[in-house]
Amino acid sequence: MEIRRLERTDYPMELIYLADPDELMVAKYLSDNQVYGLVENEEIIGVCVLCLKTQNKAEIMNVAIKEELQGRGLGRYLLEQVLIEAKKQTIIEVEIATGNSSLGQLVLYQSLGFEKFAEIPNYFVEHYPEPIYENGLQCKDQIWLKRRLLNEVED
Repeated sequence: MEIRRLERTDYPMELIYLADPDELMVAKYLSDNQVYGLVENEEIIGVCVLCLKTQNKAEIMNVAIKEELQGRGLGRYLLEQVLIEAKKQTIIEVEIATGNSSLGQLVLYQSLGFEKFAEIPNYFVEHYPEPIYENGLQCKDQIWLKRRLLNEVED
């Protein structure tokens, strides 16, 4: 298994839409960002989109693993590897946002050292044309988390 930076022609859109079903939103953030694939036996089984906001700050825009492979720690592995790549690029801080109903993602991100710093009420209600439901809950609020890599950057 390896992490590979993907070219536009290789983007696994079916995976990207697993994490974000809104095609217009996806089109907006895919244009100039770094897309990493988790590759096993030449098949892309996971994807992560990293957006450089400034010289030292990035945002993870999208993380997805093939549905039949979820729950095996592959998302954790993919995120860990993308954070290593961000560190190599001297990124000091990485942010990630998710929905209030994304319970597994909230646990995963916090277990990787991300801490909540903001919440935008009704973000998904106001910005997505169709309601989103996960874990029996309507996804309404956007939860923002960040992780500082500054202390982790090697001299």
